[in-house]
Amino acid sequence: MKRRNILNFIILILLVFVSATSCKQKNKDYVKVMHDPKLYSNVIHKLNYVIIYDIFTPPVGARVFAYSNLAAFEVLAHEGKHFKSLQGKVKGMNNIPPP
Repeated sequence: MKRRNILNFIILILLVFVSATSCKQKNKDYVKVMHDPKLYSNVIHKLNYVIIYDIFTPPVGARVFAYSNLAAFEVLAHEGKHFKSLQGKVKGMNNIPPP
């Protein structure tokens, strides 16, 4: 998979998380789904399948995992009380807009 396709895939993941968290109306089902460990596990397994199927090199695969998990963590940090954002702690992560 070419670098452009990797970036498109990462952007797609970020858009999914942003669109899932951009709902103005929060209900119990939404909060339950966002903090469901099975959902997160399924997403990571699918991401792992894509990395294996497209035969990424180890550095590229690690970068895809890192960006995806960092985006997921920031979404959970914005919505939950248990996590604090990594804004300002990770190099290049400044001025993150809220979802």
